[in-house]
Parts: sequence; C-alpha cells; structure tokens
Amino acid sequence: MKTHGLPVSLFVLAFTGTLLQAIHGYPDKVTIGAFFEEPTIAEETAFKYAVDQINRNSSILPGVKLLYKKEVMDRSNPFLATIKVCSLMTSQIAALVSITSQSTNSVLQSMTNTMTLPHLYVPRPSCNCKVLEPKGYSLSMRPRQSQLDQALLTLIKQQHWRSIVLIYDESYDFDRLQTLIIEGTSHSWDMLILRVSSREELNSKKFRKKLRSIDERNFRYNNVVVLCSPDTTVEVLYQANEMHMVGNQYLWVIANEEISDRHLDSINITTGMITGIRKRIPTEGYHLNGYLAHLQKTHPGYSLSFLFPTLQDFPLSAAYSYDAVWALARTFDNLIRERNWTAATPLICHKPTPWLGGKNLLGSLRRNNMSGLNGPVHFNGEGYNDNAEMEILSLTTNDENITKFWAIGTWNVQGGLNLTEPAFTREIHSFENTTLTVVTLTEKPFIFKDIAEDGPPVFRGFLIDVLNELKTQLKFSYTIFETPDQKYGAKKEDGEWNGMVGQLVQKRAHIAVSALTITSEREDVVDFTKPYMDYGATILLRKPEQKYNVFAFLEPFNFQVWACILGSILIVGFILYILNRISPYSSFGTDEPDADAFNLSNSVWFAYGSLVQQGGESNPRASSGRMLSGFWWFFTLIMISTYTANLAAFLTVTRMDTPVRSVDDLAAQTSMPYGTVEDSSLYTFFKTSKIGVYERMWDFMNNSNTFVNTVEAGYDKVLSEEYAFIWENPSLDYLKLTNCDYTTIGRPFNMKGYGIALQEGMSLRDQLSISILKMQESGKMDELKGKWWPSENANCPAESSSQKSKASELGLNSVAGVFYVLALGVGISIVIVLIEIIWWLLRGEGKLKRPKPNDKIVLEEVERIEIKHIPNDSTSSNGKRKIWTHVGNSV
Repeated sequence: MKTHGLPVSLFVLAFTGTLLQAIHGYPDKVTIGAFFEEPTIAEETAFKYAVDQINRNSSILPGVKLLYKKEVMDRSNPFLATIKVCSLMTSQIAALVSITSQSTNSVLQSMTNTMTLPHLYVPRPSCNCKVLEPKGYSLSMRPRQSQLDQALLTLIKQQHWRSIVLIYDESYDFDRLQTLIIEGTSHSWDMLILRVSSREELNSKKFRKKLRSIDERNFRYNNVVVLCSPDTTVEVLYQANEMHMVGNQYLWVIANEEISDRHLDSINITTGMITGIRKRIPTEGYHLNGYLAHLQKTHPGYSLSFLFPTLQDFPLSAAYSYDAVWALARTFDNLIRERNWTAATPLICHKPTPWLGGKNLLGSLRRNNMSGLNGPVHFNGEGYNDNAEMEILSLTTNDENITKFWAIGTWNVQGGLNLTEPAFTREIHSFENTTLTVVTLTEKPFIFKDIAEDGPPVFRGFLIDVLNELKTQLKFSYTIFETPDQKYGAKKEDGEWNGMVGQLVQKRAHIAVSALTITSEREDVVDFTKPYMDYGATILLRKPEQKYNVFAFLEPFNFQVWACILGSILIVGFILYILNRISPYSSFGTDEPDADAFNLSNSVWFAYGSLVQQGGESNPRASSGRMLSGFWWFFTLIMISTYTANLAAFLTVTRMDTPVRSVDDLAAQTSMPYGTVEDSSLYTFFKTSKIGVYERMWDFMNNSNTFVNTVEAGYDKVLSEEYAFIWENPSLDYLKLTNCDYTTIGRPFNMKGYGIALQEGMSLRDQLSISILKMQESGKMDELKGKWWPSENANCPAESSSQKSKASELGLNSVAGVFYVLALGVGISIVIVLIEIIWWLLRGEGKLKRPKPNDKIVLEEVERIEIKHIPNDSTSSNGKRKIWTHVGNSV
C-alpha cells in the first residue's frame, strides 16, 4: 500500500481534474501574452520562473497548464509594436503582460481597451506611463510616481525646510516637478532648480558651474534633493563631493524608487548627511527564497552576495513582471473555481471583436489581493498598484570607513511618515582617547622646530596652537614628526606621491598639519578639512637700499624749469633797467637820492629779491615799471607756491627703486631670475596653468632651473643674490615683520586655501571641520593669528606703528643740500669782498686817503671869498653844486 499510494493519489487527482473539466468546462491550458521592449536577463528570467513555479504548484490552477506567448522589440517603435501585439492576440491569450517605454505603452493601452483584453504593464523607470483610462483594461504594476513625491514632501515638511535645491534629469517627469514647485510655492519655499541635460554633461565644466552656483550662495541653499536616475544620482554626488559640497553644511536627499544597495554603496562618501527614499521590498516569504534559489541555479554567473537579504539590487521591473504573472494566475484560478471562466478566443485587429470574458477577468483582477516579490498587489479604482511602501534610509560609516545605508523609517499612504530614528544622522567613529600620528613640515610662523639637546624636537607655532585646540575639543592625543623629504606633496612621474601627502597615502600618518594647500589633485588621494585660512601668492625681493639726495630740494623742478627761472630773472631785470632809463616818470636823471636806484645790477637784484619774497631797496615809480613788477610778483607767487607744495612731497616720501612692481613686470624681464619651491602647490600651479603670463614664467623657471628645495632656501637666495622668490603671502608677511631686508611687490594671485589633510575616508574630517568652523565663529582663530602675525611691537622698525607717527619728519640727509648752498653763498661773498678790496686798493694807488688828527683845515679865507661872490644858497651861478673838502698840511 505504501509503495503504490502516491501513484494512485496522482491518478485520482488527474482523473478528478479531467472529470471537472468535462463537467464544468474547465480549461486544460491558459495562455498569457508577454511583450517586452529591450528586456534584460533578469526580467525574462523572472517572468519564466513565475510561469514555471505556478505550473509546479498544485494549489493554484490544478490540472491547468499555464503557457505564454512572447514578443520582443529592440527599441521603441509604435508601428512595430502594433504588428507584434496583433500577432499575440491571435494566439488566444487571456491577458497581456508588458514591459515597455511610454510611446509603446500608449499603443498597448489603446489596443487592449478596444479588445477588452486585461493588460498588466510594468513601466520602465524613466517612463511616465500613466493609466489612460481609469476604468479601462490596462493596470499599472507600479504605484503612481507621485507616491514617491508625497513621501519626499512629507520628509521636507517634517524637517521644516525653507530653501531647497532640486536637481533633476530626463527620467523625472516635468509634470511631477511642476507639482513640487506648486507645493513649494504654497509653503513659501525658496527653490533653486537645476537640470542635468545628459550623462555627458555630468563630467563637464558646465555641470560643475551649476553646482558652484549653489556653493556661491553662502549656504543659503544647503538642502539638496536629487531626482535623477540611480546612475546619474551617484555621479551627481561624486561631483559634489569633489567640490566639497557633501559635508555637514549640506543636507542631501536622493529620491528614486529604483535606487539599489549597489548604487548606495558605490557612493562611498564618508562625510555628508544623506537620506534616501526608495520603494521598500519585503525580505521574507515564499516568493523571495524560491526566486533567489532559482536565480542562482539558472544563472550561476550572478553574484548573490549583494542580493540577500533584499532584492534591492535586482531591477524592480523584473520583480514586477514576476508579480504580474502571479496576479493573473490567481485571478484565473478564482474564476475557474467560481465557474465564471470564459475561454479565450483569437482576436483579430482588423476585425475588432471584444473578448467576452475580459470584463469578468478584469473585475476579478481588480478585487484580487496577494503578496509578491514587491510586496502587496492591489489595484485601486484608478488602475494603479498603490499598496506600495517607501523606505527611508540614512548614511553611516563603519570603523573601516566603508559607507553603508540603513533603514530609519517607512512611508505609506495609510500611515504616512514613520521614522524610528531622526533623519540626516549617521554613525561616526569616535576618536576620543585615540592617539593620532601627525606629519608636518617646518614653515614659519605655521610650524617652528626647536632642537632639544636630549630628546625629540619640539614643535610650536600657529598650527600647533590650532592642533592643541582641536585636541581639547575632540579629546584625542597625537605624536608628531617632520616629513623626511621636506616636501609638501606632489605626484611624481611614476604615480607615487612624495612629501606629507605621500606619508598619508602610505598610511604612515593619520593627518598632515602644515601650510598645505587644498588642490583637486591632492583631493583625489587624501581628504581635506574646511580651509582654516585663505591666501594668495606674492613676490619676495630684497629691499633696495635707500638713496639719499642732499640736493633733494632741487627735485620739485627739473633742470629746464630752473634754467627758465634763472633766465626770467635776468630778462625781467634787464627790461626793468631799460624801462627806468626811457620812462619820463622815473627818478633817473634827477637830483633825488634814488635817481640811480634801478641801474642794471640793482634791477636784476630787485627781480631776484622779489622771486625769493624778500623785495628790493626801492620800487619803480613809473607805471610801466610797476606793471612789469606786478606781473613778475604774480609769477613768483605761483612758482613759490608750486615749489613749496612739491618740496613737501619730495622730502617726506621715501622712494624705493625696485626693478619690478608686479607679476607682469617679472614675467616680462629675464635679467632677474625667479622661482618657487619644487613640488609645492605653486610649482604645480605654474606647471599646469594655461594662462599666458604663467606659462611664460613656467618656461623660464623650468629652463633656467631656478627652483629651490625649501622655503628657507628661497629666503636665503633672495638675500644672497638678485633673485625673486614667489611664495604664499602669509609666510612672507611674517618674514617682513621680523626682517627689514625683505619686501613684497604686486597683488596676490592664485587665491587658494590651507587645510588639514587626512587619510582618505577618515570620518574624523567632519569632526575637524566642525571644530575649525567653531573656532572661526568664536574668534579663536583670529586670536591665534594675532599672536603669530602681530600688527604691533614687530621687530622690524620699518613696519612698526611708531614709525608711522613720524612719517612727516625730515632728517638731515634730506635737507643737507640747503646748508651746502648757504655755505657756498658765504664762501662766494667772502671771495667777492676780497676782490672788491683788492680792486679799490689798485685804484687808490695802494692806500686809502683818510684825514689825520693833526691836519689843519683851512677854511676861513675860502669862506670869506665865497661869501662875497656867491649867493646865499649852495648853488653856483652856473648851476653846479659846491664841493666841500678838507686840506691837509700839503695844501
């Protein structure tokens, strides 16, 4: 009995099935149509497996063979789709399952509605395949796309956002975007909308410019929603991370029903606050376990390690096609058991005769409730499978710095948003009580190194103070060493990195603390914090020696002006002499005491005295002379005022004679060599720059090999020879404060920022960045800058504030020439008086005639004679004046 029990049971079951079919008209087979547009292996496998699984299941459609007829299209072609669907309808199909794009889906909906043929369609992820007739025969296996938008809006409202950036691509329906905009307008949201036009645009400067437009708004738009396809979403986040826009100051939401664990893991961003929204797939049930086992058996090449325990990494369209077959099979089974089954008949497109059983089948299909791979299947009154549940995910980083997402809640139509944890949170590995290894490079005032007699070197400086402040906030400890090759870090020809960056890449240090510039090339291999200081590059020169000119008082006028002034004195003096001789109203030729006051020498002297504002002994009497004097005085007024104003400027301003004054001047000359530190960020900047002036400078430096190995070597070279050192202005500003032999020229260029570098993937970057921002906001960073870049009490007197208060004082070196001129005038006057004495002695035969005390003056007789013959006045009859003299003993 036990041996033959099973065959007998099978025989009875088969006989019973045949008898029921004969009595009640049960079919022995049912055929469904399958229409796929560019199907994937997963989609075809899921469909075939569902049919095979139903045929093996004795509890559904017993004694009925489920068959399928398949048609495949390479691309969207509505005309070809019409021909292929008409071919399927002639095969006596009871229902149609399709996976198509939008244009083909519209054709299928129109044809099945006409033929009253039930149609379950699975839209492509980028297909806006709406149900054209809610009461028609086409039903969507996917929920309405607006459900994802409702979950997104609920999350945004829960976070109380007021400004949002929306990044979307062609996979997102523009009608849905308008719905979001209208919703945002009703809530007074400030929205910035960016479109990704193509995948090619993602790697172009155009897209980075769009992202930069967000960053340039000073974090006004720091809530970003990405509504793109999964692959585009990953690329958008990658580009944003390259631009340091995925950090704690930004909140990102990625919303896509199709995004999988594989996509999320590939993001691999250890910083940033990212929340994801996608369709939730149940991880339990008969369908899941059997499906995974079948997939592994039929396609051993598939790696199932990333599939279990969810199907998120498998296309949802494949799971929906599986559920569509099961939904039809259960509906067929219900109708057969209820004796409402109507056998399918061939349908002819050019003779549209509706299938009579389609109405009952559609009604039973709408009432059907089941659970499949994608969860519950139930169609609402509008023809959508709306029993969907959305999953809310958040970003986390494990101890190995591997990015993972975990579920923090769900959303559905009935219950709304249900979060088990707050959104935009993630687990960060704590570095409390951890000892970090720090690599550094000496550069004043960022890092000083003091050599100890017995023990390791001691480091101090601005960055050591910053590091100690970070240590206090984050409660870690550190050990520090200097990079052996004394380089900041550059990529060598063999692809290896040197300097501090190389120490991080080779895992010899956790962080690098120095004046390390943030560059895109370095960002590829290490992570940087937010910049703690911005800077530009300038040119360092040896300060030229001050040259004092003892005749600086002559500089207000050039030689031509001085010559013209001297000529004017002579000409005006000569004209004044002529006018005095020929004018009838002058005193010349009279018996007045000043009759000869304006001879030639006195006229020139009058002109000179007026010029130096001293005047003359007499003034002209004639109107012509006075007119000339008036204009001459006005001329002297203007000239003296101009001279005085220019003299003040020339004597108080110290002029430095520098060979170059800007970067352009430096690039235009070749007499003075110039360079920068080899393998530094400036070295890379000049090497890769496409700007003409910097390209010329690179050619000159590279051909002449004018680079230096260290910053200190550059400083020494500036003092020891004619050399211009190009370096970062914070270091050069400190150097000028401590050494008066240096000066800088030109405006800063190549503006960049300093940051603390870490091993790639360390979650400590977020914590350090937050601490740096706190130091900047609290003023602690400015306090430390003031300590190491003092504005007062500097060692260099030329830069001190006391010197500025004496800027108007003049030293003896500036006015010594005036004293030299005065001394010259004294010497010339002594020589002239000696010449006068000699000349007088020569004319007076060697002696001066002066009256002696014993001489007798004989006047009595002369007086008597004169009294008798001349009038009482002192004038003779011929008009000549008497001359009184004295007579000595010889007379």
